[in-house]
Amino acid sequence: NMLDKHVPQILINRERLPHMNFDAELLGDSDVIVDHLCRMLGSDWTELCWCKEELTEAKTLNTPTSSPRSNEATIETVEGEMSTDSTRDSANSMSPPLGDDRFTPGTSGEQRNLSTDSTRDSGIDPDDPQKSSLAAYLPSNKYYMLKKRRYMFSGAEVDLNDMNDDSETESDSSEKSETPPLH
Repeated sequence: NMLDKHVPQILINRERLPHMNFDAELLGDSDVIVDHLCRMLGSDWTELCWCKEELTEAKTLNTPTSSPRSNEATIETVEGEMSTDSTRDSANSMSPPLGDDRFTPGTSGEQRNLSTDSTRDSGIDPDDPQKSSLAAYLPSNKYYMLKKRRYMFSGAEVDLNDMNDDSETESDSSEKSETPPLH
């Protein structure tokens, strides 16, 4: 490791790198994550923002379930434990996630290339809750705290098995929280 131990290491990536230790993990589409970070920094940094709406933290994840009478997916709210420090109130999502129409090109006229659904090309079966990405259940314009210092944004490739096989090397194991159940 070439960095001093006092320098925070932050992962911004679509998926976890379990063989490495980071102080914080921001999982998802890097353009969305950087936009959110710029908004949080405020001041001159907001000039770099290009998303129409600011992201807010999701209290729950949506999960599609197949109906035996129909192939259409319905949305149910799944309540998850957000952290070990406190239990947060859950809120029901009243509508399924919509398309990513919140993105607009930058004011300079540049077009941004965004993946609208990374599960299409990943070989993940979207109907299998054990194999599909948890980001597919993220409401629009939201991010979700998976555990302390690990956040999921749209475009993340995090499945339930990855979260259950979490090999923590943190010194304080009491920081570990349960992953959101999918029913």
